[in-house]
Amino acid sequence: MREALAKPGVGQDLPWFDYYDEARLAGFAGYTSLRAGQFGDARTALTEALGRLPLTAVKQRAVFLTDLAAVHLRDGDLGEACWVAGDAAEQLRRAGYATGFGRLREFRATVEPWKASRPVRTLDDRLAAIA
Repeated sequence: MREALAKPGVGQDLPWFDYYDEARLAGFAGYTSLRAGQFGDARTALTEALGRLPLTAVKQRAVFLTDLAAVHLRDGDLGEACWVAGDAAEQLRRAGYATGFGRLREFRATVEPWKASRPVRTLDDRLAAIA
């Protein structure tokens, strides 16, 4: 699939396929790797996706950031995980998106055991700003 997207003119041949660019496909691959427990692959794909995603794609950026936050949490870095999730919250403040809110709620539930920690309290403050 990625090779097909890299070919010149593919958008002309498949005009209905304009949403699924390389950045989004990398993000979907990252989410799939995350769910499969392949955290290194997830980090690589999500980082690539975020680097390629247009700044105007705030809804998808929020989803990819939340997925990346989950990777940081699995790596044991609560502070970075909450910071990245807070960045996702900021994106959702700019443009609401049900899928993004759902992922962010799942993430917040995952960090509930650390609710008294500074990173989670800071995240809660950032989440309150979009409520």
